[in-house]
Amino acid sequence: MRATTGEPGALRRQNSGADGNEGLRRGVLPASSSGDLMKTLIRIAVALAVLFVVLIGSAFLLPRTYRVERSIEIAAPAAEVFRHVGDLRAWSGWTAWAEMDPEMESEFSENSTGVGAWQQWSGPKVGNGRLELTATEPPRLVRYDLFFPDYDMRSAGEIVLAPTVDGAGVVVTWTDSGDVGFQPFMRWFALLFDRMIGGDFETGLAKLKQLTERAVVVPTTGSGEGA
Repeated sequence: MRATTGEPGALRRQNSGADGNEGLRRGVLPASSSGDLMKTLIRIAVALAVLFVVLIGSAFLLPRTYRVERSIEIAAPAAEVFRHVGDLRAWSGWTAWAEMDPEMESEFSENSTGVGAWQQWSGPKVGNGRLELTATEPPRLVRYDLFFPDYDMRSAGEIVLAPTVDGAGVVVTWTDSGDVGFQPFMRWFALLFDRMIGGDFETGLAKLKQLTERAVVVPTTGSGEGA
């Protein structure tokens, strides 16, 4: 009789195990496993939310303005260098942007030199932009405003030509500065501007140096024979 009375309990345990195995075979997680998964997902969501808040909050501790500056010494007269700097149509011969995007299409104002001259462009890599000269003082200074409508972003640039100490050439200093405002993403992005824009400036100035120094004809002196 004792053996008989133990059979229903054993049978229930056996059926319970069979039901659990059947549930696993059907892809249904036990209630405890489902709860653990939900807790893990909630923890991940909370961590991401905290990280997002920290990034947004700390962005307002970053500077809203930026400035990029690069210089190079060129052994060429200021007038020769300014011939390439003061004419927007000549920029494609030394700046890095045309080389970066061969498919870029540009449009110029009727007069490509002097205050009010402008260039606007569009390309799959460089995007859309517009540059307008705001001040020119040949052969020593060019200032311009730059606008990228895709990002609603503006900046001001300046190229200054100063004589070298020995007077044999010029030091060309190219700067760009702007204000990214209260946009958190742009404040983080602005931290990369010095490397990104600065790299383009370095490439352009190196090409300007090569172009203008090559154009300078170095006079040769006679040997005095036949005098």
